[in-house]
Amino acid sequence: MKFTAALALALAFFALAEARTYNKCGYKFAVLTATSRNANGLRRAFTTFQNALGGIDNGNEAGPLFSGFRSINWDAEVVPFDMPFNFFDKNVTRGAVFQAAKREFRVSNPVPPPVDDRFDSLLPKGITNQFQTFSPKRLFTPLVKNRVTQIFKIPTLNKRANVSGMGAVFVDVDLRRQTWMDFYTKSGCLLIRVFVPPRNRGLSFAGLYDLNGKPIIWRVVMKLGTISVQDAGARYRGRGDVVVLDDLLYGEPAL
Repeated sequence: MKFTAALALALAFFALAEARTYNKCGYKFAVLTATSRNANGLRRAFTTFQNALGGIDNGNEAGPLFSGFRSINWDAEVVPFDMPFNFFDKNVTRGAVFQAAKREFRVSNPVPPPVDDRFDSLLPKGITNQFQTFSPKRLFTPLVKNRVTQIFKIPTLNKRANVSGMGAVFVDVDLRRQTWMDFYTKSGCLLIRVFVPPRNRGLSFAGLYDLNGKPIIWRVVMKLGTISVQDAGARYRGRGDVVVLDDLLYGEPAL
């Protein structure tokens, strides 16, 4: 879906939403950012981005498909607390693989135990009390470091892929220009670094999509705040911004 005046008009209803267009690495693309104090306030920006990716969630359907998007909200009970890096490729066929230090990831509020509520088994409640969810009730984070990379595969096929866009919901971003997304093409060209707008105790959204629907994104690197969950849990002294993730969505993976 091309970025149009209609999309701009839809975003105008958000005092804290912004859309901009760019031309870099030989591609034309749009960047959407938004913040809200709660999930309801972020919903329209999220839906606008879904529509920009084709408007249809392809779920766990086998690929390749040629339209629509995939999404991850972490909320199914089958997702384990110590989630494997390729869980949403091998176990749940969404075509998403995550990379981070020591391949350690956590998903909050697991069933069955360990008992955890928004990572309060890993972090002081003074931090986790500031976390809320976009989709109830689970959140995602890398553990050891505060960076995570997402790469894409054709669902049910072991083939690397590109996507036409990707967006993410960030939780409790306190500091400006400390949480960001880097979008890379297959050739290694950095399309743009998108700084996630802050919203203390709230929710933020950031995403990029190609204006012509071309699959141009090979990988996305996300930096979450200034300190990792592991480091904050071990020695947090009231300094540093701990940021975690909720919903992700990305264009249908394509060769």
